Amino acid sequence: MLEFVLGVVFAWAAFLFAEKHFVPEISKPVLKPFKTNQSHTYELVKFSYVVPLPSPLKTQATEFHDKNSVRILVVEDKAYWIKNQRLYVADYIDLEIQESSTKVVDTMAMDDVELKKIIFVIDKLNEGKNHDSGNPGDKGI
Repeated sequence: MLEFVLGVVFAWAAFLFAEKHFVPEISKPVLKPFKTNQSHTYELVKFSYVVPLPSPLKTQATEFHDKNSVRILVVEDKAYWIKNQRLYVADYIDLEIQESSTKVVDTMAMDDVELKKIIFVIDKLNEGKNHDSGNPGDKGI
């Protein structure tokens, strides 16, 4: 048992001697004070560029879907849609369009307030569509 203790003590002393004389000291990093002002924080979090939104995928399937579907806009208790180059309106009750109340919108008999509302509806229904072929025979949606 004494040989074991002497061996451990000798090995430990040799290790300390080798560490002190043969292993180079590693310099500790110098810590700099951290900046915490508003402009520095802004520089850390700002984006250096603006990521453009991806354009919608244009395939035969999406063109077919756009051609055969109808956009509907609900304003208050009325539902509006465009079909065969005409604007239709129907009552919208309990999350359902009442088909019996469907009629074509007559813009000639409208006052200025109603006309501005209809222009807003038409703009929203046609938003995002690039269907301006310039062909008078093209029916569109």
